[in-house]
Amino acid sequence: MEHVQSICLMRDLARALAQLEGDLEEAFGLTLNGAMVLCAIGEDCVTASFVSEQTGCRPPLTSKVLNALEGKELLTRSLGKEDRRQVLVSLTPQGKELFARLKEHKFNLPQLPF
Repeated sequence: MEHVQSICLMRDLARALAQLEGDLEEAFGLTLNGAMVLCAIGEDCVTASFVSEQTGCRPPLTSKVLNALEGKELLTRSLGKEDRRQVLVSLTPQGKELFARLKEHKFNLPQLPF
């Protein structure tokens, strides 16, 4: 029975995440992954691998989300000064403003049974 409870808990968590993503899209035009990437970057200049580590997203998904956010002019990429193979990402002024709004937004999070 314990395994069934775990699966039901995962279902509740997946529903809560889906609701959060809907709220993010409606309020900010962002996916959950996009919002997590903005939070991972914050006010810093970081590598894509750092973003992957912080979000738990695999590198191909991280790259896709970075491309989408760059297309919305929310972040920029630059080459590392010491290692030109390294790509660094940072938020644009527009991205920083959106990130600040995200931090202040009062999301309606559902109650979870844990």
